[in-house]
Amino acid sequence: MRARLTLLALLAAGGLASAPAVRGEDVKIDGDTFGGIEARSIGPAAMSGRMIDFAVVEKDTFTFYVASATGGVWKTTNNGVTFTPVFEREGTHSVGDVELSQVNPNIVWVGTG
Repeated sequence: MRARLTLLALLAAGGLASAPAVRGEDVKIDGDTFGGIEARSIGPAAMSGRMIDFAVVEKDTFTFYVASATGGVWKTTNNGVTFTPVFEREGTHSVGDVELSQVNPNIVWVGTG
């Protein structure tokens, strides 16, 4: 999708519209030229990425927890500008879930595996 949007942006800006002729023929490049190209996921993001879960305090959406596949959980109180580790030295190698109590947001559950 990103490649298609980039291509369309270039077309709109005239970046490819003035492509040189090939073998003496005029080449028409427009949105249909690459219309059949589909975006595909590559890399670890196709396997759920490295951030596994988020738990947001509903009364204060600037405060949330982020769980990492490699075993850490971090907390932010400023909408992700900075994070503080809250679960990084425990005896587990992975985290699969993080949840918090909306009644008492200081109660946080971490699912490990």
